[in-house]
Amino acid sequence: MSKRESPFSLNRRRLIIATALTTLATALPFQSVFSASTPTATKRRYTRVNLSSKEGQRMLASYQKGIKAMLELPPSDPLNWYRHTLIHTLDCPHGNWWFLPWHRGYVGWFEKIIRKLSGDADFAMPFWDWTAEPRVPDAFFDGVLNPENQAFIDSYTKFREALFNPVEAQWGTFTLQQLHELQLRDYPYPSDLWKGIEGDGQPDNAMFFAHGKTRDLTRAKPNFDCTTQNAVSLDTILDALAPTSFEMFGSESAPNHSNSHQHGFGILEGFPHNKVHNDIGGFMGNFLSPVDPIFFMHHANLDRLWEVWQAKQIRDNLPTEPQEGLDKWKSEPFLFYVDENGRPVENNRAGDYIQVGDFDYGYQTGSGDSTAHFTLGKARAMPELRLDATLDQADLNDGKIVNARVVLPKPLANSAALFGDEQQRYYVLIEIMPMSSVQGVSFNVALDKPSLLHKGQQASTEGSCQDSVNSFTFFGSMDMTNMKTTFMAPMTAALRSLSSSEKSAGAINIYISASTSGDAKIKVNATVSSVTLRAF
Repeated sequence: MSKRESPFSLNRRRLIIATALTTLATALPFQSVFSASTPTATKRRYTRVNLSSKEGQRMLASYQKGIKAMLELPPSDPLNWYRHTLIHTLDCPHGNWWFLPWHRGYVGWFEKIIRKLSGDADFAMPFWDWTAEPRVPDAFFDGVLNPENQAFIDSYTKFREALFNPVEAQWGTFTLQQLHELQLRDYPYPSDLWKGIEGDGQPDNAMFFAHGKTRDLTRAKPNFDCTTQNAVSLDTILDALAPTSFEMFGSESAPNHSNSHQHGFGILEGFPHNKVHNDIGGFMGNFLSPVDPIFFMHHANLDRLWEVWQAKQIRDNLPTEPQEGLDKWKSEPFLFYVDENGRPVENNRAGDYIQVGDFDYGYQTGSGDSTAHFTLGKARAMPELRLDATLDQADLNDGKIVNARVVLPKPLANSAALFGDEQQRYYVLIEIMPMSSVQGVSFNVALDKPSLLHKGQQASTEGSCQDSVNSFTFFGSMDMTNMKTTFMAPMTAALRSLSSSEKSAGAINIYISASTSGDAKIKVNATVSSVTLRAF
């Protein structure tokens, strides 16, 4: 982790006010980053387009052909739909800094599989721009784009019966290195995988969903809830793109990508990624999420935003890779991908996926793809903020609310324009521990209006999401007991919405609560360790 910028290092550092820079570098105009381009503006063979575009609809037709072909393959074939889904279950990283490169590899090799099986030599994975379209696109309720379709296995009993022998046989082919990786993920034997899929004794944590429960959002009610709309809003995306180091952008460093000792979420992973998964629900809410075909469009958009961030970094002559622990980060093994012929992939290190490389795709323009929001060489108009909050108490159990009070330093306390600089972005770094199972638990954050926390999971209709809070959820079922977890909550829009009187009051109150959604029976067991208001 960089010593210069380490958002996940939670030493109780007090106020740091840096002297404002005295000169501004020339602000150069910057055009849209992507038009079938990469961060280096190299022309690419394939173009990933918005799924709602005319070309996107054509790509979805080819996508359906490929899905049908994978569903028709026997479970003994590595390219069978469910066998491919299990790669994600066995190996996907979340809550650490291998999240982005691993999913780039997973989606990239899958794209090649669909290209071959669909017979469309020009196929490129469309992306779902959920900032512009904060709902399940209507096309995903038709045909095999919908996991309710009869081509999908309709019960867990049938799923286990079909996959049990192929999974047992697959374990016999694993290398010692693959078995080591599975040990890190607590899947040393096939029986451990089945135990995990079944929820490890907790039915609410089960990963397989029978027909009728494969998604929570429906054609009649496709819209995201209010907190998810907030998580995919342009303001949140701009906060996610604002970091100037990968250490701040790409989630927390960890001992390995199957790390089970700590988690730390950057804004991109913690908010649009996690919230979209969990709001769609069903398969998308757990590690069998690629059973739902919308998974790959969701991750294509996240990959697009990584490319946007890389373009911003290159333009500003800033690093696009971690600066501390780079060799370890690049050498992390990704050992479970298969290519379009069902063979193990040889490019099996994180460093193979820092760039698009041989996947050879670029992106059509989408939300947040212009770095005009980030002026080249900008100096801070205000001193740097890194302000520790004082907590009134720490307990989030039984509906309790933590008030984290941030006292502004005197040079800033009387400035009504404190948070008005459009070139400055803000976030709150929060550490929470311990927790039991986090499936179905939301952590909600509001500024100066604790009453907003009670709106957390309200359903949305068009135009009904006024004064929504930031809400953080984990992805997938995991036991987080006694495990430190940090997340970066986007705060720019909320801070700028404060009234002039609130801005000049000399302090800001950040309220945090925990709640459960739907019929989740989990008892919240969490405490807030620290809260820090910071600026990128």
